[in-house]
Amino acid sequence: MMKPKALMLVILTLILNVLAGRLGSQAQPSGTRAGAEPGLNLLIVAAGDVRLKRAEWSDYYFTTFGAALHRGDLLQPARGATVIVLCHNLTTWTVPAGITSGLANGCPPPPEPSLMRDGSFFRPTRGCDAPLLPYVISPLGTVLLNEKPTLRWNAVPDATSYTVSIRGPSFYWKTSVKETAVSYPGKQVLKPEMIYTVMVEADNGTRSQPDCTDGFSVLNTNEAQRVRTAAERLSELQLPDEAKSFAMAHLYMSHHLVAEAVEVLEALVKVGTPTAIVYRTLGDLYRGINLSRLAEQHYSRALELSQGLNDIEGQALTQRALGLIYGESFNNKNEATQRLHKAIQLYQELGDQKVVMEMQKQLSGLE
Repeated sequence: MMKPKALMLVILTLILNVLAGRLGSQAQPSGTRAGAEPGLNLLIVAAGDVRLKRAEWSDYYFTTFGAALHRGDLLQPARGATVIVLCHNLTTWTVPAGITSGLANGCPPPPEPSLMRDGSFFRPTRGCDAPLLPYVISPLGTVLLNEKPTLRWNAVPDATSYTVSIRGPSFYWKTSVKETAVSYPGKQVLKPEMIYTVMVEADNGTRSQPDCTDGFSVLNTNEAQRVRTAAERLSELQLPDEAKSFAMAHLYMSHHLVAEAVEVLEALVKVGTPTAIVYRTLGDLYRGINLSRLAEQHYSRALELSQGLNDIEGQALTQRALGLIYGESFNNKNEATQRLHKAIQLYQELGDQKVVMEMQKQLSGLE
């Protein structure tokens, strides 16, 4: 079994840009551009008419909260618009309205960014979320900041109780519950960088699949302190609650803390105010840990919201993600082809011929 830290270097990039790669092989997350600098800059407040022109685009197009910004991108807020960028050194830049600006005007690249995009995010999926099994939802393929994590799994029809266990080197803990979540009490300490796995068995005889239960580990003390210090800095910024939570999720993702990032974003969904990027980011995270059905649900909602705003890039990213899921995970070539064709049309509208050519290769491989 691959160690979680190594696993996350493979599956976690910092999500936010173009899903790239071939069907059935690795792809980059919705937001990472080939050759982009490692620091992640986020459009964290966007009120009013805000236009973006990426280096590959033919013109300026509407953009919104959560967009990842790269060197060479240009922002064009209308007069009266409010635009704030969270730079990758956890400083904020209020973009002047009525003029065109690039990142160099407000986000100088720091030597050690706190928000990062790195590596590749996706890997071939294995169908690890069969609806009749109590498959593990969290912690799965992640590093943890919390040493007393909440364990979550899929509800199984006709099951009335579950036995859940954590196993690791010289470590075994087990309990039985009627719910589909339980908090680990921490009486036995989870040691940093050791590999642990969660297993669940329902009282109807079904159980989670061992080959789909990617392990987790706990962050080492030094890195955990770095994350907590950065989180304190982030919490002190004068940002709206949704913006602050979204930024916090990306801070966690920068350190491969998938479970904590999902927890923050799911909390936004529960309060009923998330935007398309929140759902798309959740889709990216769930797809990265082989929970394709959960990913599809969140991508579908993200697409609805992007269409409602006429956010062309948001639609393109989401259609491409859905196309890859239907092709890789569900083996639905017809739906995959339709989604990828729609994504190509949207990228053609943006004028991004590089991505169009990449996707045409994907389609030829699929067909």
